[in-house]
Amino acid sequence: METGMGDVVNLKRFRKRAEKEQSALQADANRAKFGRSKSERALEQQRTDRAKRIAGSASARRWRGVMKSPVVKRSIVVAGHKTSVSLEEAFWNGMKEISGCAT
Repeated sequence: METGMGDVVNLKRFRKRAEKEQSALQADANRAKFGRSKSERALEQQRTDRAKRIAGSASARRWRGVMKSPVVKRSIVVAGHKTSVSLEEAFWNGMKEISGCAT
């Protein structure tokens, strides 16, 4: 080996390693700025699980029976094409009057 000669450096590898290190630094900064800690994620998961359990309970099912949606979905035929439309009951009554249907 000669003295005074440096090691051969592959510039493509050097650039890729530098970009990878830079993106890792940016990821760390983003996690610190926008991320949540493990305990925060666990707490949110517990809250989500509890909400799902409550939504599936008998009292929630009874409540859903009381809360009826005012929107009614019906299938209709327009210009030979079958489609479905969601409207409130008052609008359906108006549509029936306009179309001249007896039912």
